Amino acid sequence: MSQIAEHENGLGYIVLYGTTDRQHVTYEEAQAMIVKHGLNAELQPPTRARACSRAVAERKSQDRITLNVGNDAKQRIVRFYRPEKDTGTEEVQFPAEDRVVFDKATETITVEGEHKEEIEASFEHFAAHVTGDDIRQLARDVVERLDGVSLRGSVDVQDAGGTYFVPMEHRGQLQALANVLEDLRVGYLRVFGVIRGPQEQLQVALQAELSIEQQIADIHRLVSKLTMRVNSAVSYRKQLERLAKLLRDYSALAGRTPPAELQRKLDRAIAAADAKVLELTPKPRKKRRGRKAA
Repeated sequence: MSQIAEHENGLGYIVLYGTTDRQHVTYEEAQAMIVKHGLNAELQPPTRARACSRAVAERKSQDRITLNVGNDAKQRIVRFYRPEKDTGTEEVQFPAEDRVVFDKATETITVEGEHKEEIEASFEHFAAHVTGDDIRQLARDVVERLDGVSLRGSVDVQDAGGTYFVPMEHRGQLQALANVLEDLRVGYLRVFGVIRGPQEQLQVALQAELSIEQQIADIHRLVSKLTMRVNSAVSYRKQLERLAKLLRDYSALAGRTPPAELQRKLDRAIAAADAKVLELTPKPRKKRRGRKAA
């Protein structure tokens, strides 16, 4: 099992991770491994609605497309079609093939068509297993919770994810994540130490500021579009609080104060989130006065 080195004069780690979708594990297996290695993480359990979507997606190809032909409070209906081009013309026919109905009350599917057994088997599989996408999201959540900042992207080229810097203090949880991925055989974590030096500290702080600035802009834009759901506004407010702490920590890491303009952008975003929370919070109804007796 890979061991993450702890350097005496270390600043932190460059972290890369990846997962595979060729091998799935059950949710119970994944949870047991998370507990075994003491990883502080929350893996979202599979849902039967998502299992239906994944079972349908697995049967799609260039020669078989799908369309949602019905979706209401009771059920979702998906049809498969196979495009067929008429020889010598530009006309394309779309004869229907399999039909999948997901009952939202019973969380079961009904399949009609040639691939009935395969689709039903895939549905039951995805209802119990987590995929590479689930594990990848878990890894990303863990790395970002450990104050990880993306090392990809620049002022002129926006890019995110894939490669992160994580401060040295989080070595234990990085090791736990690496152990979980390796024991489940569904992914990997590569960790490279960064020495502590003036230039390294400055570069890390500058990259953190870039990443934080991009996230502030994204959240500010999303907040401005909210028209309902006060819970979303509260969630964005909490994300901004996390970015405020991240900015303070990374500035301190480099022995500098947060850039004034970036701090102003953060303050404006927080003020906008506070205003949106106030706007969307349901107002208490005024009590109606009783009519006086004659």
